[in-house]
Amino acid sequence: MSQNQETKRIAIVGSDLSGLFCAWALSHHSKHNVTVFEKSEQVLKSISTIDFLPPGIPENCSLDFLPETYVPVDIKPFYFTNSLSPNLSNILNELRVELKQTLINFGFSGWILNNEVSNDSFQSSETKKHLNETQSIENELASTQNFIEDAENIPKNTRKIIKNNSLLPKRAIWIEWSSSSLTGLFNGIKNFLDIKFWRALLDFYRLSLEVRKESLDSLSSKKNSLPIKLYLENKGYSTSFMEIFMFPIIHCGTNNTDMNKAKQIPTWIAKCIFRRYLDHSMGPFFNKKINVVKGGTSKLITSLKECLLDIKYKTEITRVYKSQTENNSNQVILVDNNGSLHNFDVVIFAINPKKISKILGNELTTKQNDILKSISFTRDRYVLHSDSVLLPSNPSTWSTINSIQSTLQNKKASCVTIWGNKLLDIDINQHGSIFVSINPTISPSPRTIVTERYYNQLDLSTKKLKLLDLSTELNSESIKFVGSSYSFNTLECGCYSGLKVAESLGAQLPFDLVIPEIFPKTVDKTVTSNIPNRIFMWF
Repeated sequence: MSQNQETKRIAIVGSDLSGLFCAWALSHHSKHNVTVFEKSEQVLKSISTIDFLPPGIPENCSLDFLPETYVPVDIKPFYFTNSLSPNLSNILNELRVELKQTLINFGFSGWILNNEVSNDSFQSSETKKHLNETQSIENELASTQNFIEDAENIPKNTRKIIKNNSLLPKRAIWIEWSSSSLTGLFNGIKNFLDIKFWRALLDFYRLSLEVRKESLDSLSSKKNSLPIKLYLENKGYSTSFMEIFMFPIIHCGTNNTDMNKAKQIPTWIAKCIFRRYLDHSMGPFFNKKINVVKGGTSKLITSLKECLLDIKYKTEITRVYKSQTENNSNQVILVDNNGSLHNFDVVIFAINPKKISKILGNELTTKQNDILKSISFTRDRYVLHSDSVLLPSNPSTWSTINSIQSTLQNKKASCVTIWGNKLLDIDINQHGSIFVSINPTISPSPRTIVTERYYNQLDLSTKKLKLLDLSTELNSESIKFVGSSYSFNTLECGCYSGLKVAESLGAQLPFDLVIPEIFPKTVDKTVTSNIPNRIFMWF
C-alpha cells in the first residue's frame, strides 16, 4: 500500500459477499479505517449452512453412528470454477478457505400427470378424514394443488404426502436427458428412437455455429434485444429444440425457476449463457469440475469475520446525507435505528438496491434513482429435503442440476432441483439423499423436508447490455455501490464489484483484478474425462 495514502474513514452498509470482500481488501491492503454496519445478528444471511440429519432419525438418538450421520449442507449452494471465477478463487486462497473439487452436470425432465390419477393420490387417510370434518372435499382438493404461487397458504395437514416417490409410476414422461454421458443424453435408447429429439440435436449444433461467430460487440444489435423465444421462431428453430434444450439451459443458467420468464429473456443474455455452455465442445455434453467450500460456506463466514475488526451488529442505517465541515471538507453522515450519528468520509452500500433510495433520499440524482428502480428481483423458495419426486424418473439421468417441467391437471410449472450428494460429494449410503428444490412445483413429502429459506434472485429479463455494470453509473466520490445485482448476480460479479471499489479507494490487492468474462472470446480446448464437456457456470 502507498505510504502517502490519506487515511479515510469508510462505512460499509450491509454485509453481503461483495461488501465483506470490499471490507477485507480495505482493512488489510490499505490504510483506511473500515466499519461494517449490519442490521441483524449475523453477516452474510444469504449464506446458510446447516448440519444435515436424514429425516426420520431422532435428533436425540444415542446410536453410535449418529455423530457421523451429520453432514454440513448449504441450503443455497455455493460453487464456482477457477477459470470463470478468478477473483473469487484468489480471494478464497488469500483467506485460506479450504476447498474440494466435485463434478457438475445438467439434466432435464418433462412429464405430465396422467389424467386417470385422482386427487386422492395426493392425500393420506388422515388428511381425507380432516377434510371431511372441515369442509367439502371438492373445495379442499382444489386448494391442495400445491403450486409455488400458493404453497405457503396451505395448511401442513393438507399438503401432498408423497412417500417413496409414489407419483413416479403415475407420470407420463415425454422427455428426459442428462449431459453426463451418451447413455444419459439418449436416456438409454428412448431418445435415440425419437425423431423430434434428433431435430432438436441438429438445431443445437446449428445455434452452436451461430453463437461462436458472435462477439460481445455484435450482441448489441437490435435483433439480439428480442425475447429469445421470438428470436428463435424468426430464425426457424424447431419447437422441440426450444423445449428440450434451449429453455431448460436458460432455466438453470439464470436460476430463473419460471420457465415462461426464461422464454422472454433477451436474446443477448441467452446467447451468453449458451456460449458459456459450449466452452468445451460443440455438443450438449458436459461434466465439469467445480470447487465447493469444504465443511460448508459457514467456514467462509468464519474466515471473513476473523479478518474484520469492526462490525456493528443490530445497527440498521436508516438515513445517509452529505455534510461539510468547517474547513470545507466533505463528510457523509449516517443515522442508525437508535438515532445515533456516525461521521465518515466514504460510505459503500452493500444491500438490496431497492432499499437504498429511501435511505439516501435527495442525495440521489434522478438518473441514479431511475437505475436503482430498474433493478427487479424475484423471491425464490429453497427447500432442503430427501424426496426424489422432483428428480427425473430414471435414476441414470439424475444430474447435479435438474430442470423439471411438470404438467398437473393442464397447469404447467417448472422448478430446479440440485442433487446435493453429487454437488457436495456426500455419500448417499451414509447420509441419505440430499436435494435442494427451488420453488418446487410439487411440495416434497412433509416427512422428508429438513428446512426451507427464501432468497432474492435478480430478474434478468429486463437487463440491458449497455448497462451491464450499473455500479459505474451510480458511484460518486463519497457514495459507492457494490453487489452482484448491478451486473449478472453471479458470485464472481459480486466479488469483482467489491474488490473494484476497494481498489479505486487505494487498496493494493495481492493479486491482479480480472474483469469477469461475460461472453468468452476463445474456446477452452481442455476436457475432463473422454467426453467433450462444458457446463454454463452461472456464478
